[in-house]
Amino acid sequence: MRFQFVDRIDYVKKRVLVRGVKTVSFEEGFVDELQREEGSIPRMLLIECAAQLVSWLVLCSTDFEKIPLIAKIDLARIERGVRCGEAIALEARVRSWNEDGAIVDCDLSADDGVIASGVHCLCSFIESRTLVDPQEMKLRFNELAKAAHVE
Repeated sequence: MRFQFVDRIDYVKKRVLVRGVKTVSFEEGFVDELQREEGSIPRMLLIECAAQLVSWLVLCSTDFEKIPLIAKIDLARIERGVRCGEAIALEARVRSWNEDGAIVDCDLSADDGVIASGVHCLCSFIESRTLVDPQEMKLRFNELAKAAHVE
C-alpha cells in the first residue's frame, strides 16, 4: 500500500486526534475522472486523504501493529473540488476507540472553510503486517511527522 495523500503530519494525540496537510500537485490535477473540473483532483480523492490520515493515526497509536479498514461512513460531504497548488488542512478526531476499531470524524479545510467532511466513520483494525511492512510505515511516518508534536 502506498500513502500518497498526506504530505505532512503536524500533530498527533494518540487515539484522540491527528492533523496534517495535503498540497495538491500538478500531476494529481490530471488524474482521469469523468465530470471533474480541469486542473482539480477527483473529489473522491478527498475522502481518500481523510482515510489515509486516519490510517496514520491508528498506525502511530498502536506502535504500527494495526491498520484500519473503513467499514462504514454515515455521512460524507464534499462541498467543492480542490485545485492544483491548493493546500488542504486535514483533521481526524476519534469519537470512540477500542482494541477492535474506532469511530472517527474528519474535516478537510482550505482558506475558505471546510471543503469536505466525514461523519461517524467506523473502522475495524487488522494486523498491519497483512497489508504493509510495519517498519517501512514507521520510517515513512517519522518522515511525515518530523516536525510534529506527538503525544
